Amino acid sequence: MKFPPSFLQEIRERVPVLDVVSRKVKLQKKGREYVGLSPFNAEKTPSFFVNEQKHRWFDFSAGKDGDVFAFLMEIEGLSFHEAVEQLAGQAGLSMPEADPVAEAREQRRVELIEVVEIAQAFFVKCLSRSPQAMEYLTKRGVTEDDVRNFGIGLAGLPSGGRTQLREHLAAKGVSIEQGVEAGLLGEGDATTYDRFRQRITLPIADWRGRVVGFGARATSPEDKPKYLNSPETILFSKGVLLYNGARARKAVHEEKRELIVVEGYFDVIAAERAGYAAVSAMGTSLTEHHIRALWKITPSPIICMDGDGAGRRAARRIITKSFPEMRPGRTLRFVDAPRGEDPDSIVRRGGAGDLRRMVDRSVDMEDALWGSVYSG
Repeated sequence: MKFPPSFLQEIRERVPVLDVVSRKVKLQKKGREYVGLSPFNAEKTPSFFVNEQKHRWFDFSAGKDGDVFAFLMEIEGLSFHEAVEQLAGQAGLSMPEADPVAEAREQRRVELIEVVEIAQAFFVKCLSRSPQAMEYLTKRGVTEDDVRNFGIGLAGLPSGGRTQLREHLAAKGVSIEQGVEAGLLGEGDATTYDRFRQRITLPIADWRGRVVGFGARATSPEDKPKYLNSPETILFSKGVLLYNGARARKAVHEEKRELIVVEGYFDVIAAERAGYAAVSAMGTSLTEHHIRALWKITPSPIICMDGDGAGRRAARRIITKSFPEMRPGRTLRFVDAPRGEDPDSIVRRGGAGDLRRMVDRSVDMEDALWGSVYSG
């Protein structure tokens, strides 16, 4: 939504940029300004300045500057709306009311998120009661910590039928229409059924960390397709969201982890185990929206596609799509995975150290484009 300029100005006056910056950067008074080391680059000589009168900050080493909103967006990877919302809370201001149509749509989103959360709790409980599903995950190298950290679940018990979730939702007061709209139920010729029945589920969150959809993995080779995602809903859009995006953004900004982009859900889990903040697209190539989102998190994401022809073609498409979004200070690094390998198989076979050593050999965009990495 578009915020009134007067509202934004009142936030700037109530929450001085100096107060916000000083929580992240150690500053010293120097003349009319405050100076400190850049929070974006490792440096020994201060090149970061805050000017109270102008309500602005300047980072000459990183080539960045802006107001209090821009600082939060850069340092925490927030969207503009998220930065405004956070600072408005600190200022003691209520967010401006949206128009009635947008307000009704947002209320519907909130209701459907509650429905998805009910499903997520059900899936987690089902997994805890299924030794067979846990055995499958263990064979895939997934630990109990991974299950807990990523909220992995199971869409119904093997002993149940096609409508276990539908019945659970009904018992919680959720209508069939809400289940369908949330992407949890499918519609057949004469009935509705559980969309992800008896598949391993991986919850997909929006950029605020709220579960809005699922990726679901079949545990039997006979079940097709192997992966099934939530359909496009008012909550979920695979061209906008990245799997593990909110967690990865937090890990980059709070734990200073490197951000790596991989192809699959289990690749993300393996890469995080190796010490990275990891994300993946969901059955689609990275979109321009995804690339912009990555650069909001960090100026140099690492791209690690699978070591096959499809992975190499995907990497070349990412390079092409990134050109319109290029800005000073933005880049991409590329990893050349061995033929037939991906981060999941690499970590399972050789351990986290093998993946880290491979990532250490990553190259910049120019070498990836013109060199031998993705030219074959």
